[in-house]
Amino acid sequence: MTTPLSSRINSIECLRGISALLVVCYHYREFLNDITPKLGHMLFENGRIGVDIFFVLSGFAIYLSTQAPSEQGVLRFLLRRFFRIVPLAWLLMAVVWLITPGISAWATLKSVLFIPLSPESAPFFGYNILPVAWTLTYELCFYALFALALGAAPRQRGLVVTALVLGMVGLLQWHSGQSLSMDAYQDGIFKTLHLGSLWVGIFANPLFFEFLCGVLLAWLYIHQMPVLAKIPVPVRTALYLFLLAFFIHPVSAAASHAPLKTLGALHCRPALRPLATVRSLAKQTPIFRANVNANCRCCPCRYSPQADAPRHARTNACCGADESRPTPPPAAAGRGALPRQRPAPHCPACPAPAPLAAHARAAHPAPA
Repeated sequence: MTTPLSSRINSIECLRGISALLVVCYHYREFLNDITPKLGHMLFENGRIGVDIFFVLSGFAIYLSTQAPSEQGVLRFLLRRFFRIVPLAWLLMAVVWLITPGISAWATLKSVLFIPLSPESAPFFGYNILPVAWTLTYELCFYALFALALGAAPRQRGLVVTALVLGMVGLLQWHSGQSLSMDAYQDGIFKTLHLGSLWVGIFANPLFFEFLCGVLLAWLYIHQMPVLAKIPVPVRTALYLFLLAFFIHPVSAAASHAPLKTLGALHCRPALRPLATVRSLAKQTPIFRANVNANCRCCPCRYSPQADAPRHARTNACCGADESRPTPPPAAAGRGALPRQRPAPHCPACPAPAPLAAHARAAHPAPA
């Protein structure tokens, strides 16, 4: 079953805005550090994840937009991508060139062609005269690979582009003579990659896999959305909290890169930090706490006051008809003690607790 395609998905547009805001905050963090030391790093050090979200969204949007019958042509696809990105980037590069003296003609030419300025310092590789344009190099490379995949049928297009990206990254890393790596910052692999005199290290960077994540999400959106919509809300909420935990940058970890012992700041083991953070949030959130069991008012039973009290009363005759049995003594004070129960009022005519209707009829009949 497929989901009808629409020209705009509002949640995707919102996520674009959030990603852009994260990147802006990441670059703004140094100004906050001038106000309070380490404040910018504590709040926005992980704001760079906005770039990764952009790459995922790009793969999602490209796959989704090319499913329509009118978007199957390779030339139309390339022209639309070109005019969507390149003219504005060139305009901003021209502004930077005019206001910045000393930029060489060679650096300007390479920047205009979106060629990295250096084979070192992955994944930025020397940036661009317009520094933020380093991401556009990856975007344009992925567009070129996806254009090759447009010759396949729409349902097989995702598999084709996945094979192209995996083959490109895997073969180039294998050609480097070093072990395969998923680390986008590992200079040792990328700076040594040359085919003839042409440096091709950027094509071996695993950042391209983030585009494939977007392609997979788009395929699920089109073909499996009714199934995904049946996932319970608590499960989806837990997943969102888990993903949000990747963004949380502990204060201690921001101040020092030394391994920490606290569960909330597993800076030396980032793969475990989200689990620890979600566990900590769950312990501090009232809705995740287990209900405290309470003693029944008229028998030694225990039940959950929020959920089980009505059922307990229906299934136990002593609770539903007569409360003449004495209230159990409260638990001793201390850790894990049950909440103190209010003593039941006593009947004014006998030492029994305050009567219900049955007690009144049996023990205190009305005078003739």
